[in-house]
Amino acid sequence: MKKIYTLFTFIVTLLFCQVNLFALTDREILNELHAATVMNGPWTNSSAWGGLTNDLNDWYGIDTDTSGRVISIYLPNNNLKGNIPASLGGLTNLRFLYLNNNQLGDISSNGGIPSNLGNLGQLVVMHLANNQLTGSIPSSFASLSNMTELWLHDNKLTGGISNLANLNGLHYLEIGNNPNLGVGGHNLAALQDLTNIKSISMTNCGFSCSVPDLSGKNALINCYLAKNNLTTTSLSTQFDDLQSLTRLGLHDNPNLNCPLGNFTDLNNLQELSLNGCAFSGTVSDLNLPSLKKIWLNKNQLTSIPNFSS
Repeated sequence: MKKIYTLFTFIVTLLFCQVNLFALTDREILNELHAATVMNGPWTNSSAWGGLTNDLNDWYGIDTDTSGRVISIYLPNNNLKGNIPASLGGLTNLRFLYLNNNQLGDISSNGGIPSNLGNLGQLVVMHLANNQLTGSIPSSFASLSNMTELWLHDNKLTGGISNLANLNGLHYLEIGNNPNLGVGGHNLAALQDLTNIKSISMTNCGFSCSVPDLSGKNALINCYLAKNNLTTTSLSTQFDDLQSLTRLGLHDNPNLNCPLGNFTDLNNLQELSLNGCAFSGTVSDLNLPSLKKIWLNKNQLTSIPNFSS
């Protein structure tokens, strides 16, 4: 019996060692990224990439920590075209990922955001905006508890934002101009759970749902939910007590056909865009002492207050 146990232990240890042997190094992962994204010819700058022994810190756009592990990839506007390889999720020390303003995705059925990126537990900033990424935001993103900035705007994403609900450390959420993101009955309820959010941009994302309740989010500075199909029976309480809010954009939501109520405790709001909706009735004092710009055109209002003072 003892011999059998010893043999079993040996086999398990051998298998574990084999898994580690086949795990890709940071250098190999970066080489896979390069190989997967040269479908449109060479990168604009690939200085030092591909070396077998040179310091990764010398590779263009790469920073490493003192142990040589990759902590930052900065390759915006660098003519990357292809699919993001799933192996990128193996860069477990990565803190900053900038692949924006390229032509990533939309090459095949694999043109989306790899779910393995949810393994980047140290990641602080993910910037994948202005690409051609398709598919859904991976459910694995719920594990990115250290992420403070997520930039996914100007892609072709679908499937809603429910997978972001638990990212309490998120400060900047920029997902605008994904026209089909909200199509299919998805809502914006996840925004209500982002307790430390400072900036939200969900303009032109195809959401046909209720205006989310963002009241009490004292860190929120900018909020843009324009060019969707949001609805509500009354607009005001959803934005109560937002002491830091300076800009609120709800314009071009044609189904906002309710009376326009008074806002409460938006003492720092400077810009309010409500044009291109269907607000009705009269507008009384909006109680916005810091307001500098307001847009109310293209509604069904019968009277508005004198803002000249």
